[in-house]
Amino acid sequence: MTRHKGIAGPYHRNERAILDVHHAFKGAPQAFRGIARRYDAQYLLVCPNMAETTMYRARAKDGFYGQLAKGNVPDWLEPMPLPKGAPLPAVAHPVRPLRLAP
Repeated sequence: MTRHKGIAGPYHRNERAILDVHHAFKGAPQAFRGIARRYDAQYLLVCPNMAETTMYRARAKDGFYGQLAKGNVPDWLEPMPLPKGAPLPAVAHPVRPLRLAP
């Protein structure tokens, strides 16, 4: 329970959000950013090599998640260390806000 909003996880029942996450991870980095913005997401939290993430790499090896897995992190994400002893092998990245043209 936090003040943060989530888009989806493999345990959610919100079909649209789950599909948006699939499209975000398999698409281009800018597509991910647009989807994150639509949900007002402030962080990206992933668990490398978990079953779901291997599916994204297999289906779109050059998609957004495939690029993250190779260490290619867009400049609008910045690595964020998690507390030592976190229960999952998770990686967090704050999503920098989009700058809108005047």
